[in-house]
Amino acid sequence: MKNLVLFSLIILTSSYNHAQIDSNLSNQFQQFLVNQSTIFGDYGISATVIMPNGDRWNGQTGVDSAGNALTDSTVFYGASTLKVYVASTLLQLEQSGQLSLDDLYTQYIAPISNADTSITIRQLLNHTSGNFNFVDNSNYLPSIIGNPTNIFAPGAALTSFFNQAGYFTPGTDWRYSNSNYVILGLIIESVTGNSLQSELRSRFWTPLNMSHTYLCGFETYTEAVGGLWGDPFSSGTLTNYNNISHDALLTSGWGTMSIVSTPSDEATFV
Repeated sequence: MKNLVLFSLIILTSSYNHAQIDSNLSNQFQQFLVNQSTIFGDYGISATVIMPNGDRWNGQTGVDSAGNALTDSTVFYGASTLKVYVASTLLQLEQSGQLSLDDLYTQYIAPISNADTSITIRQLLNHTSGNFNFVDNSNYLPSIIGNPTNIFAPGAALTSFFNQAGYFTPGTDWRYSNSNYVILGLIIESVTGNSLQSELRSRFWTPLNMSHTYLCGFETYTEAVGGLWGDPFSSGTLTNYNNISHDALLTSGWGTMSIVSTPSDEATFV
């Protein structure tokens, strides 16, 4: 589902090194956001630019899900940017000697139906596992939209929608699959004995003062939300999904796409 309140992150590595972000450049950035919103019909855009010397610019245009102007603290569904944090956690666990990327996933969690037992952690990380992508299950979107208040337990998407054998023999090809990162989330919890959100918060979000970043559906927050409009069934017409619960969407994406954050927080991490 496309989030048409665009969550933008811009890292600018140009000739502006060691220069202040002056008003002229700031105005250019802001006009770029306005132009993008006009061209693509977005309800709103929020962006952060970090210059090579550390200077930072934040800008917004448009409105949030309630029709209010976007602010620096308006959060957005960051979707698959969560994968970067999950992958970083696995790399830290290898660095500390708690696992090896070339270990079989079954060394840490029980075998999962339809996931080949020869799959390694590395293959999950780089999408060479061959695992079926659970969001491609034909029942996924109708189930999420039809039962929006449903709460999925961590990893439950594998039980509900991971119902097909792999696309290819592990390690022989590449294909993007959200299922991989749900499995990786389960591995993190197994190795550390802590919840995924606890690990992400203690390793990254708290040390980096990312005060507007959460694991949606598993942590609470009070910030205004950017909003969700989409055309999940390719009808050619946008639907406003801001008046229904997003619980099913967010909790089903545990480990793979259930992050909420701001451009500024995400830019800090990058």
